[in-house]
This record gives sequence, structure tokens and C-alpha cells, in this order.
Amino acid sequence: MVNSSAVVLAVATAGIFLAHAEGFSPLALSSSSPPTSSSALYLEGRGDYYGESGSSFVIREFGTYDQLEGIVELTGRPLPERPDGIVCVAKYSSAVDPACVKTEAQYERLARDNPSTCFLRCFREYEDGDLLMGQAGVTAFPTFDVFYGGNRVARITGSSSSTELEKILGMYQLQNSSLDLFSESADNSKRLEWG
Repeated sequence: MVNSSAVVLAVATAGIFLAHAEGFSPLALSSSSPPTSSSALYLEGRGDYYGESGSSFVIREFGTYDQLEGIVELTGRPLPERPDGIVCVAKYSSAVDPACVKTEAQYERLARDNPSTCFLRCFREYEDGDLLMGQAGVTAFPTFDVFYGGNRVARITGSSSSTELEKILGMYQLQNSSLDLFSESADNSKRLEWG
């Protein structure tokens, strides 16, 4: 049996490592503000469609290949209830491509339905987005990369790929426990009592 305090500590530690890999100070997480117009992660949303940049707190956004590598490395680290780490999905998208816009609601639904998986997203329109897409070898939009154990295990392209992505997630999540790390209620369900 796994000690629940150890699980909470591992989850908190993974969250701090994830925030550190994304360039945030772990001490300033609660007071961090949205990306500014000078930030590589900033993309002014039009406000007219679901899933635009910054619209989801379930899906984490990244803007450089180094950030992606850091997050994939962290999600591949073992946790008490997950010896092979957790599944990580990265979506390479475009805010102006109709095929990409069409998939945003499905991707958001997948993220909400799979709280044991880390969902990431990057837009081609980000500053240096073309460099990131070139480093990742992305040639079509949308493209989904699935990582497990720190390695890419699948790549899916096209707007009709949500069924295939769900099938792949099911294959790798069977190897994981039902530990909830990323859902909306994850913070409240695993709090430590600080006396």
C-alpha cells in the first residue's frame, strides 16, 4: 500500500518541477500573471472560438522546444503510483487554420476526461513558432505527439484524429493507476493538513 502523504508530496513536487521547467518560479505560482505581449507564450486571442490560446487551465501551453523537452522529461519520471511516469500529449496547432480550430473542443474534452494525462498545446503563431515546429518535425496541422516514459510513442496528424488519439491514450493509461493529477478538482482532493 502506498502512503497517501508520499503521493501528495510526489504530486506537489512534480507540480513544482513542471512549473520550474516552464520558467515559472515555484514561489510565485499563485501570483503569476498571464503572459505579456513581450513573452514568447503570448498570443492575442480573438475571443471568438473555444480553445484559443490561454482559454484553458487544463491544457498547458509551451512555446519552445526546450520547454517541451523539459516537460516530457518530467512526466517520464517515476511517481509512487506510476513507476513509468505519466502520459503526455503535445498538440501542435494553428489559431487561424480551420482544421485546427475544429479540433480544439475535442482536445479540451479529452483533457477533461483524462485527468491522469498531461495535455500540452503550442500554436504556430507564437513567437519562434516556426522554429519550434521545425525542431519537432511538424509538417501538417494539427499534429499530436504522445509521450510515455520520456519517449514519443505515437504521432497522429489531421483533424479527424481524436478517435485514434483516444485509442492510444487508452493503451498507455491502462499501464497507469487512476491517480488524478491534472483535473479541475485535483488540488482539493490531495491537500495536506498543515496543522
